[in-house]
Amino acid sequence: MATDRRAYYGDSVRARDGAIRVEVDGHGFAVRISQVSPNSENPERSEALVIEVPSYRVQNRQTKWPDGKRRKVEDVLDLIIPELET
Repeated sequence: MATDRRAYYGDSVRARDGAIRVEVDGHGFAVRISQVSPNSENPERSEALVIEVPSYRVQNRQTKWPDGKRRKVEDVLDLIIPELET
């Protein structure tokens, strides 16, 4: 990850966020990874993650996948990758 994340990924990246630079068919964008509840004192809630893909001109498509009680982000990567390609 770049030293200055804001310069590399834009102002949408907060201090507790991370991002992965992705390129699909020559189009580059940042996929954000952040904590669902960063200020929670509950260890389970503070460790929960959410992956968010850019939602520019996206209608009726899912753009966020949070960890939940029934499934984790890593369990839905097969859903996220096609959204990146779309």
